[in-house]
Amino acid sequence: MKTTSKNRFLLMFLTGALAIMAPPRAMALMTPACTPIDNVAAVSYSVGGVSQTGINSTTSFTVGNKVNLTVTRTDASYVSVPPGAVNQSLTFMVTNTGNANQRYVISYTEPAGGPDPFGGTDNFDATTPGVGAVSVANVTTGVIVPGGTYSAIVVSNIPIARVNGDIAMYGLVARTYKVDGTTIENGNVGSITSSYGTCSADIVLADAAGTDDPTGARDGADSIRGAYKVSSSVLAFSKTATTIWDPVNYSNTPKAIPGALIRYVIAVTNGAAATSSAVLTTITDGLNANTAIDPNLKVAALSGPLTALANESGIAGKGFKAVVTGSTRAANGVNQYFTTTSDADGVDIAGQNITATLTTVLPAEVGPPGYAAGELKAGETVTLTFNIVVQ
Repeated sequence: MKTTSKNRFLLMFLTGALAIMAPPRAMALMTPACTPIDNVAAVSYSVGGVSQTGINSTTSFTVGNKVNLTVTRTDASYVSVPPGAVNQSLTFMVTNTGNANQRYVISYTEPAGGPDPFGGTDNFDATTPGVGAVSVANVTTGVIVPGGTYSAIVVSNIPIARVNGDIAMYGLVARTYKVDGTTIENGNVGSITSSYGTCSADIVLADAAGTDDPTGARDGADSIRGAYKVSSSVLAFSKTATTIWDPVNYSNTPKAIPGALIRYVIAVTNGAAATSSAVLTTITDGLNANTAIDPNLKVAALSGPLTALANESGIAGKGFKAVVTGSTRAANGVNQYFTTTSDADGVDIAGQNITATLTTVLPAEVGPPGYAAGELKAGETVTLTFNIVVQ
């Protein structure tokens, strides 16, 4: 191979290698709209062996506006909301992926029913939804340059009656406008503003179809959906009454006759399927006028008068018992007894009215796992037990 051929081959090899190694130009680096493109062609010739002055021909055109945008969901999954919460946000991002400056009008959609983006099913509507703030139908952005973004939110209030696992789905739609903020980009020749300047040139809508676009692909709009999911406690509340002793039969099939001991058990359970804790405040119980509190929480025996029965706690005056089960609290499963006198131990009776202050009965604990005062986590039950005597 001749040296000249070798050099030519080497040059071709290096040029190809550099082309492979060079990083590709991203679409974000598109030529700005309104950029003039000039091309000059030249021809050289001779006449009768005499070289003549060459002839040039110049063509020019202006780069048009390739309108494109993407709307993405910032939330990775459901936005967890408690019943009754206000000003809850679904977050989105609008990106100008075209080559000219644009504004966008942001609005929301409220699809009814159907699958949400995360595999669940929409089954309720939030109240007063809006863009940027509740009850706002739409928002016009400022001017967004190519590659620029706009953070958008759908804001709603959650009805208090919603239960754990309920889902509300909303979409966010961004539609492309010219920089005046009032003229929709419609794909015709028209005014364009870019980093290069302002011009009149071709406008082509190049966007893909979003979930809730006005007319699908190439309509100058994009959209995507997000969803709220209610995270709540699943409380069950019950009260049982069991006759444990009477003055005739004692504890042998006792009956609810005057002088009998009736054991009340009040239970509050936060179901294992709950996705949020409940913070309990109080349990109240108004005793019937024909009953009286057993101030000592007597334990039934087969025989003997009421006064001879043992006190469950072993201490006179401890007439209430609170127990937490299914819990990681330090007091989990340990009986705690409270007096029947009006004091600050957490359970009190005034006349016939019983009040258990759960923020005292279930005190705060430093984690892990940690508890707020009165907190009842999923799968936990707190019971309040006391006896009454039939008059």
